[in-house]
Amino acid sequence: MRTPLVRVGTRGSASSFREASWDEALGIVADRLGQSRARHGPGSTIALAGAGSTGALHDSSALTRRFLDASGGCTTLSGSYSNGAARFVLPYLLGPEWKRSGFDPSTARDAAMIVLWGANILDTRLGSELPGRILEARKRGAQVVCIDPRRTSTVARASTWWIPCLPGTDAALMLATLHVLLSE
Repeated sequence: MRTPLVRVGTRGSASSFREASWDEALGIVADRLGQSRARHGPGSTIALAGAGSTGALHDSSALTRRFLDASGGCTTLSGSYSNGAARFVLPYLLGPEWKRSGFDPSTARDAAMIVLWGANILDTRLGSELPGRILEARKRGAQVVCIDPRRTSTVARASTWWIPCLPGTDAALMLATLHVLLSE
């Protein structure tokens, strides 16, 4: 979609959207950001952005922080929410001595299944080695499961199975997956 959409109905209902100009859409965002900060202070906005490159912009998470700081301030995270979750759960899965999170892309050569959960690795760059390793694994016969609401380039070129969960339902899917893993 290359045209901004503005919600016409109420959130959570079978609402519809209408097309808007970029000036109108950016004006709405600026107004609501200003209202939130006026009412609740600069801490009411959190700088929460992913890592990697979108191809056109490098270190996009730093750009979000710089923008929010320049336009009135924000709340920031200490570390990464993804790595924080991994650091919390890994000792339960791999033992109390396990302190590191992350992975080595070269281990994809040994994988029989790779799950990419909201990771559009062919359009974003989370390291130059990972996309090639995933495509090699797929060619070798590894199952590549993409869980993403959008049919991205990664889904089209790398996946053997696409699970197009609806936006906002990924947490329920993750909890259901965890339940099956723990109970079975």
